[in-house]
Amino acid sequence: MLNVAAGTNVYVSGTAPATYNEAGFEGINDWADIAELTEVGGFGATSNGITHIGLKDSRIRKLKGSYDNGQLTLNMALDEADQGQNRLQVASRLKKLYSFKIVMNEGDDGEVTFYTTGNVMSFVRNIGTVDTVITATCNVDLDGDIVKVETV
Repeated sequence: MLNVAAGTNVYVSGTAPATYNEAGFEGINDWADIAELTEVGGFGATSNGITHIGLKDSRIRKLKGSYDNGQLTLNMALDEADQGQNRLQVASRLKKLYSFKIVMNEGDDGEVTFYTTGNVMSFVRNIGTVDTVITATCNVDLDGDIVKVETV
């Protein structure tokens, strides 16, 4: 089923989950909504390729190595009064893992929530031109596994 991005919310918390599963993340009670998001970048596992070439047969063998859950890019209209954006700004200066919750609307089928942890690597203001809204871009290097929870 196809869905639209409208209705997606992203939340940030300075609290680590007690356990890296649904119960652990749902036990966090200080989620801050990140306001004015205009785009949420892709996220998910990408594996490194490993190759081996045997001398005897000169055949290249390919194996799947370690994986990386990537970097979550958040684009937003800058709102200096927003608690979620302020938390991201502070997090960009600290060497600490933050928890993230991404809630996607699935129309009549309910919602899908993704939980993970990551380091906020940057929070950059973009002033732009005369007829643009001042924006910000935040990059989060995802460190933890991604936990998917479907709600009907």
